[in-house]
Amino acid sequence: MGRNKYPEETVRKIVDTAESLFIEKGYDHTSLQDIIAATGLSKGAIYHHFTSKEAIFYSVCDRIGQRNGEVLSAVRDDPRLSGIVKLRTIFKVSLQPERQAKMFCMMPYLMDNSKFLASEIRSIFTEVVPLFMEPIIREGIADGTIRTGLYQRECAAFGLEAAVPDRESQTLVMSIIYDEIKQGETGSRDKFAKIHRAIRRAGCDCAILACTELSVFSTYHPLPPFYVDAMMVLAERAVERCGYPLRTI
Repeated sequence: MGRNKYPEETVRKIVDTAESLFIEKGYDHTSLQDIIAATGLSKGAIYHHFTSKEAIFYSVCDRIGQRNGEVLSAVRDDPRLSGIVKLRTIFKVSLQPERQAKMFCMMPYLMDNSKFLASEIRSIFTEVVPLFMEPIIREGIADGTIRTGLYQRECAAFGLEAAVPDRESQTLVMSIIYDEIKQGETGSRDKFAKIHRAIRRAGCDCAILACTELSVFSTYHPLPPFYVDAMMVLAERAVERCGYPLRTI
């Protein structure tokens, strides 16, 4: 038997055919024999490239993921859009009816297929969040278009005036969080010192560390009582609500 001179074309044909069948009939109702019949290839040719229908399905998902990634990248990298507009556009694009209909029709019933469900969840945390969501949220916080207002509302409820860091300080905060702490570093004392001076110039009486990465920063670089660690306060209140006394460490 002659060797296939164009294995890439064969793989593409198998994946193209399988994707069409998965969309038309669904994964669970498409057999490997259906794929063999539709491609016109022999069973040996199919098994030469894929060990199972499941392996073909993962290749189909990878290719769909690449196509989706190109669309999401275009939104993420569009210099005309602010952070909040990019975030809204990402959700709008991801939830397009046609795109969702094809995916749901093709996918196996996830609650009955823990492996596929785990794969989808892993993809969200290892690809979608770090590659698309985090950069957009980071940009939105830096340009001031994404603000939750959570701490501002709570401060107002207690008669306290909340101040938000200026854009330069916010950019430094984001750099400490994403470029340093999340990368396993201890965080720049110089950057934090610049943030501290800006907060002081704004006339603040205290500052809230309202992000877990900043809590981590404070474990490497002890901060004065001027700073209130929201995560530490939450942990202390949780212990007290459980009826246990706090211990000094």
